[in-house]
Amino acid sequence: MPDSLNTLTVVAPTGTTIVQDASGIKRLQWGSLDAYTDPSGVMSPVEQGIRVLDASGHIIFDTVGISQVASSLGQVSFGSSNHTNTAYEVVSGATLSFALARQVDIYVTGDITAKTSGGTGTFANTAIFLDGVREVPGSVNLWDAGVPGYTNAALVAVLYNVGAGAHTIDVRAQVDSGQTLAVYGGDVFVIQLGN
Repeated sequence: MPDSLNTLTVVAPTGTTIVQDASGIKRLQWGSLDAYTDPSGVMSPVEQGIRVLDASGHIIFDTVGISQVASSLGQVSFGSSNHTNTAYEVVSGATLSFALARQVDIYVTGDITAKTSGGTGTFANTAIFLDGVREVPGSVNLWDAGVPGYTNAALVAVLYNVGAGAHTIDVRAQVDSGQTLAVYGGDVFVIQLGN
């Protein structure tokens, strides 16, 4: 008979081993595992492997990987380009693609150096896009033609609950009619925060 602190259960037909605490949380599981979604919405897929949960039932890690720490999804440096489009267009070279095994939060950071000038209009903007959609709240930088010379700005966005699958982050620019945004260069870093 199991004690009141821990229970070791071996499910013979599936070959699954489970260590369960007194609260009923399956803290350690290995073998042929069913899909599991934790209280934060993080999903562990059907797998032949191992899964470890904390006392609240949140995934610590499974065969897919560690769920609760930050890790780099990539970095890209980009060089000079000019932009005269009044609709957002991708800044040349400022695109980064990555794939996620599960839904997670993403932190995007970096920098961009640019200036805007022209005979008419006043402003230019740069912004972070995920899969072709501008992220709000997210990094939207405003460039003013009244400020001479190049200036540097931070790129920052926290993107919540980004789904599993392939994704693309890019920096895009748009200008007032008559302005030209001259991008000198910059960097973009994409970091998986976990859940």
